[in-house]
Amino acid sequence: MTDQQKVMCFSELPCVSVKSWFVLPKLTFSCLQGLELAIERELPVAEHRLCVRHRQANWSKKYAGKLFKDAMWEAARAASVLYFEAHMEEIRKMSVDAFDALDKIDKKKWTRCAFRPGSNCPMLVNNWAEAFNVVIIKARDQPIIAMLNTIYQLIMTKIVTDRDAILKWKEKVCPRVHKTL
Repeated sequence: MTDQQKVMCFSELPCVSVKSWFVLPKLTFSCLQGLELAIERELPVAEHRLCVRHRQANWSKKYAGKLFKDAMWEAARAASVLYFEAHMEEIRKMSVDAFDALDKIDKKKWTRCAFRPGSNCPMLVNNWAEAFNVVIIKARDQPIIAMLNTIYQLIMTKIVTDRDAILKWKEKVCPRVHKTL
């Protein structure tokens, strides 16, 4: 398991309105907007974040180059408002349009300095969701009950596999953290 909190939504209904959200069908832009509204309504204290890697990929279509990419990542990683503003000022010096494009995005959704105080997840990317989607790709073609059972079995197998690996640890912390220490 990772240190990230995960939320899964399931739906067999096509996206029509916020009320129809029950499980995720193939998503269109309007469905994503409906899902965002449904999550805000049903889970008002949940943090909604944007994947910085995807945001940067879209942003770099207009503002390409390593300098822009690095500057955006530095702004996203900034742990304090002071550092964030300094990195944003660097972006403004490179291009006012690039700065304006980033400034329009809700900072609470993409930069660490604006994450809720006490947030237990500093992640800026959504790799875990992409990995999960790859694993369940075969299940998504099944009828709803079979799909949910397959996903349940995959999750339970993963939990057991992780638990067994943890039981083999010789230290009190995971090997990667122990190696870093």
